[in-house]
Amino acid sequence: RATRHGEGVLIELAADAAFDPDTAAALIEAWLRRTHGVEEFAVRFIFGPPGGRSVVLRDLRGQAYAIHAERRDPS
Repeated sequence: RATRHGEGVLIELAADAAFDPDTAAALIEAWLRRTHGVEEFAVRFIFGPPGGRSVVLRDLRGQAYAIHAERRDPS
């Protein structure tokens, strides 16, 4: 099951289910199409250290904020 969670998507799996990237990507695809009508996108999974910070995630978050800011103020 995939639901919106803050600025991201929360993917919930059964406790006995192993994480399968293809299944998770299919969930995200279905969620984006159903809730936002998005047709073209890419899914990339990045796992940071448990309880720690990830430089890759920090940089991607910065890119996302820049895109959101540009869409709000296209001048």
